Amino acid sequence: MREYVAINTAAGAVIFLVSLLIVRLAKHFGKHLSIYKVFGILDVIWGIMVLITAVIEFVTPGGDLHGLFGTVVLLIFEPGVILFLLADILLYRMQSKKK
Repeated sequence: MREYVAINTAAGAVIFLVSLLIVRLAKHFGKHLSIYKVFGILDVIWGIMVLITAVIEFVTPGGDLHGLFGTVVLLIFEPGVILFLLADILLYRMQSKKK
């Protein structure tokens, strides 16, 4: 269980850092982007990439362990993607109510 949390925390941290980089680059070019929206979009893209990887692994012919990697990837990363997206939506709504 600790490994599951550590892997998803690392993935979430990478998504957050990339979101910060995108927001700062946009600010440098004179655009204003919401960190919440950028994080949400990157989180959805990450979830779709994981899903595509799992589906490709499911449909490619293999040996005895056919489909195992796709199952593991789905079981580890997709719940994290959903939790990060829910947390992002909740934080966005809490911040928008304060304004």
